[in-house]
Amino acid sequence: APSAESETGNAEPVEVSAPPGFRIHRGEEYGFVFPSDWTPVPGGGTFVAGADIEIVGPKGDVGLPALITLYREEGFEGDFERYLFAFNGEASIALPDRSVVRNEPASVPQSVEARVIESEYTLPGLVAPEPDTDTKATGKTGKRKPGDAKQVDEAEPSDESEEPAGAPGSVTIRQVDILVLTRDNVTINLRAAAPAEEFDDFSEIFTTVFNSLRVRPPSVGHA
Repeated sequence: APSAESETGNAEPVEVSAPPGFRIHRGEEYGFVFPSDWTPVPGGGTFVAGADIEIVGPKGDVGLPALITLYREEGFEGDFERYLFAFNGEASIALPDRSVVRNEPASVPQSVEARVIESEYTLPGLVAPEPDTDTKATGKTGKRKPGDAKQVDEAEPSDESEEPAGAPGSVTIRQVDILVLTRDNVTINLRAAAPAEEFDDFSEIFTTVFNSLRVRPPSVGHA
Protein backbone atom coordinates (compact mmCIF):
# COMPACT_ATOMS: atom_id res chain seq x y z
CA ALA A 1 0.00 0.00 0.00
CA PRO A 2 1.19 3.56 -0.62
CA SER A 3 2.81 5.36 2.27
CA ALA A 4 0.36 7.17 4.49
CA GLU A 5 1.19 10.83 4.10
CA SER A 6 3.93 13.41 4.30
CA GLU A 7 4.05 14.70 7.86
CA THR A 8 7.63 16.00 7.86
CA GLY A 9 9.89 18.10 5.71
CA ASN A 10 8.92 21.65 6.71
CA ALA A 11 10.89 23.49 9.37
CA GLU A 12 7.59 25.07 10.41
CA PRO A 13 4.90 22.44 9.82
CA VAL A 14 1.32 23.55 9.52
CA GLU A 15 -0.58 23.09 12.78
CA VAL A 16 -3.30 20.50 12.24
CA SER A 17 -5.06 18.33 14.83
CA ALA A 18 -6.50 14.94 13.91
CA PRO A 19 -9.65 13.74 15.69
CA PRO A 20 -10.09 10.01 16.45
CA GLY A 21 -10.36 7.97 13.27
CA PHE A 22 -8.41 10.50 11.19
CA ARG A 23 -4.77 11.12 10.33
CA ILE A 24 -2.88 14.08 8.96
CA HIS A 25 -1.53 14.86 5.52
CA ARG A 26 0.87 17.80 5.22
CA GLY A 27 2.16 19.29 2.00
CA GLU A 28 4.50 22.18 1.28
CA GLU A 29 2.36 24.85 2.90
CA TYR A 30 -0.90 23.14 3.85
CA GLY A 31 -2.29 20.41 6.06
CA PHE A 32 -5.60 18.60 6.54
CA VAL A 33 -6.96 15.38 8.00
CA PHE A 34 -8.53 12.37 6.28
CA PRO A 35 -10.09 9.08 7.45
CA SER A 36 -7.49 6.63 8.72
CA ASP A 37 -8.91 3.73 6.71
CA TRP A 38 -8.94 5.57 3.36
CA THR A 39 -6.06 4.99 0.94
CA PRO A 40 -3.71 7.90 0.12
CA VAL A 41 -2.12 7.93 -3.35
CA PRO A 42 0.66 10.57 -3.57
CA GLY A 43 0.54 12.27 -6.95
CA GLY A 44 -2.94 10.93 -7.68
CA GLY A 45 -3.48 9.08 -10.92
CA THR A 46 -5.91 6.40 -9.76
CA PHE A 47 -9.02 8.37 -10.68
CA VAL A 48 -7.73 11.90 -11.26
CA ALA A 49 -4.64 13.41 -12.82
CA GLY A 50 -2.43 16.24 -11.68
CA ALA A 51 -3.22 16.06 -7.97
CA ASP A 52 -0.67 16.46 -5.19
CA ILE A 53 -2.50 13.77 -3.26
CA GLU A 54 -5.51 11.59 -3.94
CA ILE A 55 -7.26 9.78 -1.08
CA VAL A 56 -9.54 6.93 -2.09
CA GLY A 57 -12.51 6.02 0.09
CA PRO A 58 -14.93 3.10 0.07
CA LYS A 59 -17.15 2.17 -2.85
CA GLY A 60 -20.90 2.42 -2.55
CA ASP A 61 -23.69 0.66 -4.42
CA VAL A 62 -22.90 2.64 -7.58
CA GLY A 63 -19.45 1.04 -7.70
CA LEU A 64 -17.41 4.25 -7.45
CA PRO A 65 -15.39 5.35 -4.41
CA ALA A 66 -15.63 8.62 -2.57
CA LEU A 67 -12.54 10.75 -3.26
CA ILE A 68 -10.59 13.50 -1.55
CA THR A 69 -8.01 15.24 -3.74
CA LEU A 70 -5.79 18.26 -3.39
CA TYR A 71 -4.29 20.34 -6.19
CA ARG A 72 -1.75 23.13 -5.73
CA GLU A 73 0.08 25.55 -8.00
CA GLU A 74 2.95 27.84 -7.10
CA GLY A 75 3.60 31.36 -8.33
CA PHE A 76 0.02 32.34 -9.09
CA GLU A 77 -0.18 35.83 -10.59
CA GLY A 78 -3.29 37.83 -9.92
CA ASP A 79 -5.91 38.24 -7.24
CA PHE A 80 -8.37 35.73 -5.84
CA GLU A 81 -11.12 36.74 -8.27
CA ARG A 82 -8.87 35.80 -11.16
CA TYR A 83 -8.33 32.38 -9.58
CA LEU A 84 -12.08 31.86 -9.27
CA PHE A 85 -12.65 33.01 -12.85
CA ALA A 86 -10.05 30.54 -14.15
CA PHE A 87 -11.43 27.67 -12.06
CA ASN A 88 -15.04 28.20 -13.15
CA GLY A 89 -14.05 28.72 -16.77
CA GLU A 90 -12.06 25.48 -16.94
CA ALA A 91 -14.82 23.56 -15.13
CA SER A 92 -17.49 24.84 -17.55
CA ILE A 93 -15.44 23.73 -20.54
CA ALA A 94 -14.62 20.30 -19.11
CA LEU A 95 -18.15 19.71 -17.77
CA PRO A 96 -20.74 21.34 -20.05
CA ASP A 97 -23.71 20.14 -17.96
CA ARG A 98 -22.19 21.26 -14.65
CA SER A 99 -24.57 23.08 -12.32
CA VAL A 100 -23.40 25.08 -9.29
CA VAL A 101 -25.58 24.56 -6.22
CA ARG A 102 -23.47 26.50 -3.68
CA ASN A 103 -20.92 29.29 -4.03
CA GLU A 104 -19.96 31.17 -0.87
CA PRO A 105 -16.97 32.46 1.12
CA ALA A 106 -15.04 29.98 3.26
CA SER A 107 -12.71 30.45 6.20
CA VAL A 108 -9.19 29.01 5.99
CA PRO A 109 -6.76 30.42 8.58
CA GLN A 110 -3.73 32.33 7.19
CA SER A 111 -5.11 32.43 3.63
CA VAL A 112 -5.66 35.58 1.59
CA GLU A 113 -9.15 34.40 0.76
CA ALA A 114 -11.06 31.14 0.34
CA ARG A 115 -14.30 30.02 -1.26
CA VAL A 116 -16.44 26.88 -1.32
CA ILE A 117 -18.11 25.83 -4.57
CA GLU A 118 -20.46 22.85 -4.68
CA SER A 119 -21.54 21.46 -8.04
CA GLU A 120 -23.11 18.49 -9.79
CA TYR A 121 -22.46 17.00 -13.21
CA THR A 122 -23.06 13.74 -15.06
CA LEU A 123 -20.31 11.71 -16.69
CA PRO A 124 -20.85 8.73 -19.03
CA GLY A 125 -19.00 5.45 -18.92
CA LEU A 126 -17.98 5.58 -15.26
CA VAL A 127 -19.52 2.21 -14.45
CA ALA A 128 -20.26 -0.81 -16.57
CA PRO A 129 -23.89 -0.92 -17.72
CA GLU A 130 -26.02 -3.86 -16.69
CA PRO A 131 -25.59 -6.78 -19.11
CA ASP A 132 -28.49 -7.22 -21.52
CA THR A 133 -29.88 -10.71 -20.94
CA ASP A 134 -32.80 -10.29 -23.34
CA THR A 135 -32.07 -12.59 -26.28
CA LYS A 136 -34.49 -10.54 -28.35
CA ALA A 137 -32.12 -7.63 -28.20
CA THR A 138 -29.55 -9.37 -30.37
CA GLY A 139 -31.23 -8.27 -33.55
CA LYS A 140 -30.50 -11.61 -35.18
CA THR A 141 -32.83 -13.40 -37.55
CA GLY A 142 -34.97 -15.92 -35.69
CA LYS A 143 -34.96 -19.62 -36.45
CA ARG A 144 -37.40 -20.82 -39.13
CA LYS A 145 -39.13 -24.08 -39.65
CA PRO A 146 -39.34 -25.50 -43.16
CA GLY A 147 -42.14 -23.83 -45.07
CA ASP A 148 -42.39 -20.84 -42.72
CA ALA A 149 -42.39 -17.37 -44.11
CA LYS A 150 -39.27 -15.36 -43.37
CA GLN A 151 -39.27 -14.83 -39.63
CA VAL A 152 -37.33 -11.91 -38.22
CA ASP A 153 -36.70 -11.28 -34.55
CA GLU A 154 -38.95 -8.55 -33.21
CA ALA A 155 -35.88 -6.67 -31.95
CA GLU A 156 -34.41 -6.24 -35.42
CA PRO A 157 -32.26 -3.08 -35.29
CA SER A 158 -33.85 0.04 -36.64
CA ASP A 159 -32.97 3.69 -36.92
CA GLU A 160 -34.17 4.06 -33.33
CA SER A 161 -31.83 1.45 -31.89
CA GLU A 162 -29.03 3.88 -31.02
CA GLU A 163 -28.59 4.36 -27.29
CA PRO A 164 -28.85 7.91 -25.99
CA ALA A 165 -25.47 9.64 -25.79
CA GLY A 166 -23.96 9.32 -22.35
CA ALA A 167 -26.58 6.86 -21.09
CA PRO A 168 -24.51 3.68 -20.64
CA GLY A 169 -22.75 3.75 -17.28
CA SER A 170 -23.56 7.40 -16.60
CA VAL A 171 -23.19 8.63 -13.01
CA THR A 172 -24.08 12.00 -11.52
CA ILE A 173 -21.27 13.28 -9.31
CA ARG A 174 -21.57 15.80 -6.52
CA GLN A 175 -18.37 17.71 -5.83
CA VAL A 176 -17.29 20.31 -3.30
CA ASP A 177 -14.17 22.43 -3.88
CA ILE A 178 -12.47 24.64 -1.31
CA LEU A 179 -10.40 27.15 -3.28
CA VAL A 180 -7.63 28.97 -1.40
CA LEU A 181 -5.03 31.59 -2.27
CA THR A 182 -2.11 31.75 0.18
CA ARG A 183 -0.01 34.79 1.03
CA ASP A 184 2.89 33.17 -0.81
CA ASN A 185 0.88 33.13 -4.08
CA VAL A 186 0.11 29.43 -3.99
CA THR A 187 -3.35 28.23 -5.04
CA ILE A 188 -4.79 25.25 -3.21
CA ASN A 189 -7.90 23.31 -4.21
CA LEU A 190 -9.12 20.74 -1.69
CA ARG A 191 -11.86 18.65 -3.29
CA ALA A 192 -14.34 16.02 -2.10
CA ALA A 193 -16.45 14.07 -4.56
CA ALA A 194 -18.79 11.09 -4.59
CA PRO A 195 -21.78 9.81 -6.58
CA ALA A 196 -24.60 12.27 -5.91
CA GLU A 197 -26.96 9.64 -4.50
CA GLU A 198 -24.29 8.59 -1.96
CA PHE A 199 -22.72 11.95 -1.18
CA ASP A 200 -24.74 12.50 2.00
CA ASP A 201 -23.31 9.26 3.40
CA PHE A 202 -19.92 10.99 3.51
CA SER A 203 -21.04 14.51 4.39
CA GLU A 204 -19.87 14.34 8.01
CA ILE A 205 -16.44 13.06 6.93
CA PHE A 206 -16.10 15.72 4.24
CA THR A 207 -17.06 18.47 6.70
CA THR A 208 -14.33 17.31 9.10
CA VAL A 209 -11.79 17.28 6.28
CA PHE A 210 -12.68 20.78 5.06
CA ASN A 211 -12.77 22.26 8.55
CA SER A 212 -9.27 20.91 9.23
CA LEU A 213 -7.60 22.64 6.27
CA ARG A 214 -4.82 25.01 7.29
CA VAL A 215 -2.18 26.88 5.30
CA ARG A 216 1.24 28.08 6.36
CA PRO A 217 1.78 31.75 7.23
CA PRO A 218 3.66 33.81 4.59
CA SER A 219 7.40 33.37 4.26
CA VAL A 220 9.68 35.71 6.19
CA GLY A 221 10.16 38.88 4.16
CA HIS A 222 7.08 38.23 2.01
CA ALA A 223 5.69 41.54 0.78
